[in-house]
Amino acid sequence: MEKGKGTLIYYWDRQEAGARTSRYQLAEADDPRIGEMLEAALGARAVVRKQRELWRKDNVVFNLDRVEGVGQLLEVEVLAQDGCDIDVLAKEYRRLFAPCLGSYIIGSNEDLVVAVTPPP
Repeated sequence: MEKGKGTLIYYWDRQEAGARTSRYQLAEADDPRIGEMLEAALGARAVVRKQRELWRKDNVVFNLDRVEGVGQLLEVEVLAQDGCDIDVLAKEYRRLFAPCLGSYIIGSNEDLVVAVTPPP
């Protein structure tokens, strides 16, 4: 929830060539019951609670997340744009940040939360 507004985010992603390609859809969800309704209808694998700092530079979005139970994560999103080789740009940011960061993580915040959450 951001500034009192709820947003549903549907992700479709896959891992390829060292980067994760994502497509997503957004929908406003201001009704506070929406989470309970979706969980009742579809079930829930995990609940990801996080705080996010966000920075932008041209067609690149930098997300610094503090994920409850997991810790801090940096995500660099290179948005497709005409005339921009997103693979080259992603590799360059990976090279620049590598000395300051831990290991490269494959998977989503959901995967990380599931991995650190003890079974019921």
